[in-house]
Amino acid sequence: VFNGKISSGQGFKIKAITTNGTGIATFNNCMRISGNNNQFMKSSSDATIDRYKLSLTGTSGVGNQILIAYLPETTMAYDRMYDAELNTVSSAQIYSILDGSTTQLAINSRAPFLNTDIVNLGISKSNTVSENFTIKIADKEGIFTSNTVNIYLFDSLLGIYHNLANGGYSFNTDTTESMNRFQVVYQNNSLNSNEFESNTIIATINNEALKIVSKLPITNIYVYDISGRLIKSYDVSNEININKPFYFSEGVYLAKIKLDTGLIISKKIIHLKK
Repeated sequence: VFNGKISSGQGFKIKAITTNGTGIATFNNCMRISGNNNQFMKSSSDATIDRYKLSLTGTSGVGNQILIAYLPETTMAYDRMYDAELNTVSSAQIYSILDGSTTQLAINSRAPFLNTDIVNLGISKSNTVSENFTIKIADKEGIFTSNTVNIYLFDSLLGIYHNLANGGYSFNTDTTESMNRFQVVYQNNSLNSNEFESNTIIATINNEALKIVSKLPITNIYVYDISGRLIKSYDVSNEININKPFYFSEGVYLAKIKLDTGLIISKKIIHLKK
């Protein structure tokens, strides 16, 4: 129980009695006494906090880190003295976005953890030069150190869920601001059945021709290179058998195939010229 004497070096808070949100706190030597330094109020050092850090690093070595935490005393809204807005001069940076707003956060303290939570991320850089970046976990505590909770980075542009426990996620961008491409999620919401995907779509590249066979009508096809750059798009009219010219170099490509149901399926394709 607090004895009424604040020990040296002990932090504290005061409550203002004004109703308009403003006031002046005055401290003077009359409040100072000698001794009475034997009580130090502190939370247990054994307390576990569920949190982790994400880092962004570009090929130039420029980047930053952010923190995402789940605490019993915080909410999804902005919590003063817990959340912190982005404040960095880095020419390339990652940030989380406060729910229901465009506020950019370096520290995002959220309500107690649920695996259905979604954390929106933003990326910004100072120029339109195409550059490769990597997002990875820099540190983690609490439930995130166990094997029961996965941290996925969802790339909505490519439709990819990447488990950050398997290493960093690399991508390419030439935009100065991207607030809608990435999310942190804790469930892989892609098609859980590889059998369904394989039986629905077959995609290959042979003899400089992209061939796709689908059980359901296709409306659009987008082909990206391994760095995430869109190199070719095709508009098709609800076709199920597609044969399109593909005059690009050998390598690994990603095809995003949109069906007439609105479903988008991603297929990795290897292009080998004969």
